Amino acid sequence: VRLYDTSSQRRPVLSIDFRETPIKSVAEDLDGHTIYVGNGSGDLSSFDIRTDK
Repeated sequence: VRLYDTSSQRRPVLSIDFRETPIKSVAEDLDGHTIYVGNGSGDLSSFDIRTDK
């Protein structure tokens, strides 16, 4: 998962690795700081984009 800032250069400002299978879905939480990522194997994880964890 890569997060880009459109006002900066074309490089990602945040890059998160999540397993080896393709990512099938991404959703954001209502808090605006957490994203949920799901892949083809059925794995689900949440990441805080402020802390990269």
